[in-house]
Amino acid sequence: MVNRTELLMIAQMVYKDKNVQSYFNLKVWVCVSDQFDLERLTKEIIQCATGNECNVTNLDLLQETLKELVKSKRVLLVLDDIWSKDWQRLLGPMIEASDGSAVILTTRDPEHIECTGGDMNILDLIKLEGLEENIYWDFFKICSGLEVDSENYFQLENIGREICSRLKGFPLAAITLGGLLRKRLDDQHWINIRDSKMWELKHGEHDIMPVLQLSYQYLPSHLKKCFSFCSLYPKDHEFTSIELAKLWIMYRFIPVQESLKRMEDLALGYFHDLKNSCFFHYRDNSYGIEKYVIHDLMHDVCQSITKD
Repeated sequence: MVNRTELLMIAQMVYKDKNVQSYFNLKVWVCVSDQFDLERLTKEIIQCATGNECNVTNLDLLQETLKELVKSKRVLLVLDDIWSKDWQRLLGPMIEASDGSAVILTTRDPEHIECTGGDMNILDLIKLEGLEENIYWDFFKICSGLEVDSENYFQLENIGREICSRLKGFPLAAITLGGLLRKRLDDQHWINIRDSKMWELKHGEHDIMPVLQLSYQYLPSHLKKCFSFCSLYPKDHEFTSIELAKLWIMYRFIPVQESLKRMEDLALGYFHDLKNSCFFHYRDNSYGIEKYVIHDLMHDVCQSITKD
């Protein structure tokens, strides 16, 4: 399941469906990511199920707690972003769940969801590819601000098609790079992006890392510093704009102003610049709190920056 952006959208649609809401007694969504930690994930499942913080640190106690939570209940468990077969270790407590319970897995590599023990049947394996060429081109034009009535549409169209053909039909690539292109609808800006050395970075057939690296390289220096700070966050970490703004101020990423309020306003401006460039994504939640996450591929970019 290579195109994680589309797959995630489908999983979220299923998770929020009204019929799903009424069918399951308990719904839990956790991001597994590439650093599998059984204790952390068990704790996150408990916290998601109860809505309360869990301070238990003993794995056996955590699993017993989870068993009691799911006992005789019809449970939907979503394990997002699987990177290894270790995810099966999370299913132990699920034996207490009622018949009709289900597990949804999302992964970039279907090999990770092959069951070795034969205890679980995979009913549907959905493998997503990029969007069809014509649909993707229309989507790319919207993202990049390229409209037929634009003054220099015909000059930009050929350049745009060359760039678009490198994005492999992935929505995240079109949104991210399109946002960069639409900042300047002139030939030279688009040519510079088309001819960037970043395209020569080593990457796999379904890898859009060069696109994301390119978007980062075009950020102004003050936004680069602020974004690189986010490498301290684990994958799928939720945060608010004011929380991150205050951290930037604390660690002196924000120029000193005549008042703290002015510094907070400036930091929030930086935050919204990064959000509008698709470095931060709004996380829908039922608590009415505006929270954001960094897309896992963007998080990989962030990690690679701090290592260099």
